[in-house]
Amino acid sequence: MIVTMSKVEITLPRELALPVLETIQDAAVLQIASDIPVQIRGGAAPQLRPVAMDARTIAERLFLEDLRLKIERLLGLLPPTGAAGSRLSEPEAIGSIAAVVGGHLAAAEQHAARRATLQAELSQLDRYLLFLSTVESLAPKGSAAAGLEFIGVEVRDPAALEQLTRVAGRLLLGAEVRTARAADGTYIGLLTTEKELAGQLKENLRGNHVPEIALPAYLEGLSLPQKIEAARTRHTALAAEAAAIDRALAELAGAWRAHYDSVQHWIDERLALLRTSASLYETERCFFLFGWMPSAEVAPLRRRLTERHGDAIVVEEQQLLQADLDQVPVTLRNPPYFRPFELLVRLLPLPRYTSI
Repeated sequence: MIVTMSKVEITLPRELALPVLETIQDAAVLQIASDIPVQIRGGAAPQLRPVAMDARTIAERLFLEDLRLKIERLLGLLPPTGAAGSRLSEPEAIGSIAAVVGGHLAAAEQHAARRATLQAELSQLDRYLLFLSTVESLAPKGSAAAGLEFIGVEVRDPAALEQLTRVAGRLLLGAEVRTARAADGTYIGLLTTEKELAGQLKENLRGNHVPEIALPAYLEGLSLPQKIEAARTRHTALAAEAAAIDRALAELAGAWRAHYDSVQHWIDERLALLRTSASLYETERCFFLFGWMPSAEVAPLRRRLTERHGDAIVVEEQQLLQADLDQVPVTLRNPPYFRPFELLVRLLPLPRYTSI
């Protein structure tokens, strides 16, 4: 069933604008209109004009938007904690949060950047270790390896692997290409050749766009076992550093995330309130607010405003004109035995206010 709606006008003193808007926001029953009602636009109150935010309100809004952006960036870098909510009083904590969020954000960004660098090198080390392990398992051992050079290449798909086999076979008189498949599906190939032919083979591989695996400088000059040991040692050290960064971020999240989550939620509500103030209109002496709400909620809202802010707040129902019918928001409230069918009718557009 379509809920009966009322068009309301709320008159309030200037000094109570934000507190009254906050009460209306808490009640969550009024949909604020973005324009002046038809009968007022017609000339009944030509002195009515949109409220221009004062310097203090503008400064608060800019401050909160900047603070929220920093908190959002910080929360994106911190791991979830599952900790209980903050016990801070958000309005009183804003100054303290604003004072520390810059330092926390800088530390978190530094940790995240270093963590990304470590992860990239760890991924590369995994490939080096795969290549070196392949060389160790497939390459000739002992005296059989004397005078030989090993070339590792990386290919992305079976077609490129076939090209590698053709190129190597042509240059090495049909020699077999030994391959190992990496975890991401790429192939690492091992070519064994005499040292005097290695330069020519590498040049031809480059000419055929087959990239050679280049090991980092700290592995140069080491024997194969030494290369593997050095790569594993570095991998262990980098993994330990990455784990230390994860612990540091987890500690920061454990100490502060709940506070930042709570403050961000409060800032969102406060900014919504400040943006709503742009829907106020003013005369020389007071502010006006126009909106739509369920008719049954008008009296409870009037009582709530009076209890919180006194008799200076006036909530008046306006006459619903024919020109208003296309603007009335539609709210549905069905009896319990109809509610299971709402899942079906949600697929359809909402009915017009005056329809069934």
